[in-house]
Amino acid sequence: MNTIKYYMKIARQNKTMLLLYIIILVSITAIQGMSYEEIYNESEINIGVIKNDDSQFANSLINYLEKENSIYYYDSVDLAELDLYTRYIDGILEIPENSEGILLNSNNAPLKIYTDITNPQSRIFGSVANKYPMYYKSMFNSKDLDIDRLFNVLDEKAKIEFIKPQVNAELKFFGYVNAYGFVIMMILLKLLGDLHLSFNKRDIQIRSDVSPKSKTRINMELNFSQILISALVFIIVFSIGIFGFFPEMLKAQTLKYYVLILTLWTLVVVFFSSFVNRIGTSKAVTNMMSNALPVMLMFLSGSAIPIEIMPKFVQGVAKFSPLFYYNNAITKLSTGNLNIKNEVFILIAFSIAFYVTGLYLGKERHSAR
Repeated sequence: MNTIKYYMKIARQNKTMLLLYIIILVSITAIQGMSYEEIYNESEINIGVIKNDDSQFANSLINYLEKENSIYYYDSVDLAELDLYTRYIDGILEIPENSEGILLNSNNAPLKIYTDITNPQSRIFGSVANKYPMYYKSMFNSKDLDIDRLFNVLDEKAKIEFIKPQVNAELKFFGYVNAYGFVIMMILLKLLGDLHLSFNKRDIQIRSDVSPKSKTRINMELNFSQILISALVFIIVFSIGIFGFFPEMLKAQTLKYYVLILTLWTLVVVFFSSFVNRIGTSKAVTNMMSNALPVMLMFLSGSAIPIEIMPKFVQGVAKFSPLFYYNNAITKLSTGNLNIKNEVFILIAFSIAFYVTGLYLGKERHSAR
């Protein structure tokens, strides 16, 4: 029987444990996601603005927003993003050059708007900033553009739209994927650790030692088996989450980006687990790793406490954690920023590093026997 078939046989023998871990993962992530509620506060909104245009459209938009809100000007989006994540500002508005021309002469978006989905004030700003160009263009095309009347229409629209607290599916989904980040690590480290210990019993190792296969190939097959188990867990959990709790997300523009990040993160955890299993040789060590590491990384990487409010030393250490980049990616997606290329490349790099290190440690352990 080859390595993959034997590993899957062990997984089937532990199907009760596997099912229990899946139930725990679904329960915790769903509870975390469903706990996100939106409460509208009528206080002023703090808006960061990057203004590169001096047209009537740009100036009237700024005038409208600053009537009851505070405006802070920045030289670039990068400078404003930190204040958005620390909630010094509630949203970012970038007005590009020739924004009015883009609005009136094309179907392209004349503004770039960044919001924080976990902040109700931020979502209100995003809604208003997105509606302003639509009403402006509609009045212009009907040759009835009156800025004062436009302001009045938007004020009435805002009163109707935000008279009740709103609950948003994407807001809850952000809570779900935020919890998934550290819970899947805790579950897979324990699950794959227990399966690895079962596979590494002495009688199995004796067969492995006399096998004609190279140790590297056996380790690669072990990793592939772990990927299959983890893929099964991911598919089940994600399907239950999407179809059972967040069906509205099936229409969301950000869904494919979330799927990409969740898949990469699961892969990182699989190879990290393989790396950890090469270090730990007992159930006690495996239990300690699966319990302590995820909790430690959760606090170091911004899953529980925003990383920006932590000491500089902790912020520096956090950049060595893959969970930090996972959190960065989902936070960007929650604010409508789809530029997550850096986070994707870094997560891939972590996957490769853990995979190669795990293979090397496995080979060294075989050589030492």
